[in-house]
Amino acid sequence: MRGGGIALVATMVASGVAQAQLTSLATERSNYVLLLGKDTLGLERVQRTPGHFEGELLVKVGGVRVRYDGDVSDNGLVTRVRLLTARTNTTDTSVYQAAEFRLVGDSVLADITPRGGSTVHQSRAIERGALPYLNPSAFFLELAVRRALMVGGDSVTFPSLQAAGGAVVPMTVLRLAKDSVRLLVGQGVMTIALSRDARLVGALESRQGFRIVAVDHEVSMTTERADYSAPAGAPYTSEEVVVTTPGGLHLSGTLTLPRVKAGVKVPAVLTLTGSGPEDRDEYIATVSGYRPFRTLADSLGRRGIAVLRLDDRGVGGSDAGPASFTTEDFAADAVAALEWLRHRPEVDARRLALLGHSEGGMTAPLAVLRDPRVRAMVLMAPPGMLGQKILDYQVRHPLELDTSLSVARRDSLIAAGNRSITESAAHNPWLRFLLDYDPGPTARKVRIPVLIAQGATDRQVTAEQAAMLARAFRAGGNRDVTVKIFPATNHLFLADPSGEGSGYAALPVHVMRPEVVGAVVDWLVKKLR
Repeated sequence: MRGGGIALVATMVASGVAQAQLTSLATERSNYVLLLGKDTLGLERVQRTPGHFEGELLVKVGGVRVRYDGDVSDNGLVTRVRLLTARTNTTDTSVYQAAEFRLVGDSVLADITPRGGSTVHQSRAIERGALPYLNPSAFFLELAVRRALMVGGDSVTFPSLQAAGGAVVPMTVLRLAKDSVRLLVGQGVMTIALSRDARLVGALESRQGFRIVAVDHEVSMTTERADYSAPAGAPYTSEEVVVTTPGGLHLSGTLTLPRVKAGVKVPAVLTLTGSGPEDRDEYIATVSGYRPFRTLADSLGRRGIAVLRLDDRGVGGSDAGPASFTTEDFAADAVAALEWLRHRPEVDARRLALLGHSEGGMTAPLAVLRDPRVRAMVLMAPPGMLGQKILDYQVRHPLELDTSLSVARRDSLIAAGNRSITESAAHNPWLRFLLDYDPGPTARKVRIPVLIAQGATDRQVTAEQAAMLARAFRAGGNRDVTVKIFPATNHLFLADPSGEGSGYAALPVHVMRPEVVGAVVDWLVKKLR
């Protein structure tokens, strides 16, 4: 739901590859570009030699660079992989974490070394045949498809070890025809194009339209730092800050402060992002120019309200923290940020509000239960029903729109998608919490003023959930609950008569609708003054 999450989809054009071709590897290099329209989202280059590989992945939109190397057996199994991760959008671009995974039989042995810290040795059981998966690496997708081709059959399922976080997620390769397959990973559905010797040459994402393309030239692994400064002439300042949680995590962010007379204290809003790793602006790479929290911070700053925007755990300059996080942990981070705001001399500690989008709309009420001193909260496209029902809809809806599928194949893909989510949740605390969480009981305990903003054409958190959540707040005795439904508006609060995620990139305007910004800011000004 963080932006609803991104589901990758790919189409493969290389079946009937002889096993001899699959196992006969010559020294070779490949370069890949991850694109949305003409915008470059990421770059990757890899060098393969018999039994070994090494490469580099640069995700421009997340400001992350990963250098990797590893060993692969003749039957397509990765026996060792090392990852050196660095950030590129901060002043410190040195490696902040080194990790090495060794897959031996039915075990994975991991050595994790954070910068400046001691190496942590871990061991866990894992099903034989597991493969590591580094998202969104083209090469690691290639490894998975080549392994499936070696196994053979119309459908091959094996566990994938997520390089980021260490979760084990089922990966299924479905052969649709002689020249195409679909690859299911968690909620993701991928379609990948291969050459005759089973090298990845391209991938196409069907929901949001980005693609991976193999190029025949060396790619330049460069990126730029994100700019969070205030625009010229703005009536507010912008300050880079770090919030430290009680657990010792450092969260990087930006505090915008209205220019007021000395000694005047201003109200403040803390923003909470949706699901998936996002920066403080809630930037979504596949929707070029979309930075909703920057837009809201600008408007609020011009109305005399400070805004604290934080990078998610593991994004920008923020510490990643333990891999066992859930939405409850994000709520604890929010409480720490609120307490940080209360100690700022420019901020009126009695006038603080929360503004959460998508999963952030789940996080905010949980944070209020921990810190009832919050004055008000805005929930934008917040989930209003059991998470299992929401994810079931998100799996089912795009497949029901795909007219190329037979009824039997559609039902098979829906069942496989839901099964993959359930199996993933067994190893992923965040997903398990999401599936089991019903926002109603929490809402019934909240007494502060609430604004629920919802897009009428939202296909990720459907519009009827706004009314469901409002009823829950009111059932608990809350008499200050406002619901605003915006016609022809999608999950990102962009003007969109369809609301389908596959059309986001093609929308003519990628800036949050002015009507939405105005309604949210006006309501907050009223409640905080």
